[in-house]
Amino acid sequence: MLVQLPPLPYAFDALSPAIDEQGVRRHYLDNHAGYARKLNDLSAKEAPGQTLADILASAEVGSPLYNNAAQFWAHNMWWEGMRPSPVGGRLPTGDAAAIVAQFGGYEAFKKKWVEAGTALFGSGWVWLTLDRQGRAFIEALPDAVLPQRASGQFPVLVSDLWEHAYYCQYGTNRKAYLERFFDIVYWPSVNARIRAWSGR
Repeated sequence: MLVQLPPLPYAFDALSPAIDEQGVRRHYLDNHAGYARKLNDLSAKEAPGQTLADILASAEVGSPLYNNAAQFWAHNMWWEGMRPSPVGGRLPTGDAAAIVAQFGGYEAFKKKWVEAGTALFGSGWVWLTLDRQGRAFIEALPDAVLPQRASGQFPVLVSDLWEHAYYCQYGTNRKAYLERFFDIVYWPSVNARIRAWSGR
């Protein structure tokens, strides 16, 4: 299996000021591309013929193969879930609005998201997930752990909590970084993932 680094759906400076040009450029070209290279090297040796989905489902959580596959996959979803304003940062609509309403409304959802992401010790990701009944959860998971393996739930939105995602711009203020995330959230991507979850 060989994975290809997907193109960014916007310019390096498009998410500024929420995420500045240097942050997007270095994160995409160094970190995300690095996971792709390492995954291709490892899969050729340890999982020839397996797809990315195969590796994510069966590789040992915490192993180098799993970690690089999970980080590559999570970054793909993260970039896709953001857009520059005014396309990004709008209020959720449709299915996404109904999911957010489960938390008591948009402001309550944002508060819970920021609290969960800020409370996670160390590196990881914060996820909006759905269980089989359509109940929504916010999960902050460490390192490269994906909700599909941690809880069996389906992810529809994600934000990177690794220091390389925010430290150069925000320093240790992860809370400010998470709050600015809502300036660039692309809710149509969330709606598309909800449709995928429901099989529509």
